[in-house]
Amino acid sequence: VRSAGDFLYRHRTLDSASLGGLRFEVDDILVTAGNALTVTAGTEVRFDDEIIVQNNAGLFALGTATQPVTFTSSISPGVPGQVQYIAFGTGSRGVLRHCDVSSAGNGNNGALIIASSAVTVEHCRIHHNAGDAVRVWDSSQPKFTCNQVFSNTFGMRNFTPATPVTARYNWWGHSSGPQHSSNPSGQGNAVSDGVQFVPFLTAPGGGICQLGMGPRAFVPTARQ
Repeated sequence: VRSAGDFLYRHRTLDSASLGGLRFEVDDILVTAGNALTVTAGTEVRFDDEIIVQNNAGLFALGTATQPVTFTSSISPGVPGQVQYIAFGTGSRGVLRHCDVSSAGNGNNGALIIASSAVTVEHCRIHHNAGDAVRVWDSSQPKFTCNQVFSNTFGMRNFTPATPVTARYNWWGHSSGPQHSSNPSGQGNAVSDGVQFVPFLTAPGGGICQLGMGPRAFVPTARQ
């Protein structure tokens, strides 16, 4: 299903199952104040530019382990940087659960840009994006856990590091964890200051994270 840029002035649901499994292709999406976009399990959203969630608006992409929600470029095959980003503005809200986000970060942007503490990202795969996989702004503290962040130019960047972001129990693309000065052996996607990444997962998925109880994690000692 193909449409031009979509400005949502009402609640809307994207559900591939109701269309016999067809994917949605859009130029861009703007979710306006007071409205929400829901994307159901197994739905694939291909876009050309950006998805923006304004103040007092919401995006709820609710996949499952076997039927993730996919956000990627409308161009196939996708490569890093073909599209811009998914952006949660100040005062927005949202949940990305069991989502797959790729081919974003055009112009050295983040694939996910988050400027709200009322955003949860969990059990998602964020990969093969140019720029940063995740950018956090405006002293926001989103919930970010049990995700796989790999094959991006950079992992997570907090632009207000004095307000730390809790990003524990994530896989950063390598069993040694993310690259950061506090983790000198880390070989995964890098994180900036102000990102609390310990403990981190030593393998993608699996472990307690997969069971919904918490993750299989590794806590580096002072000597590592």
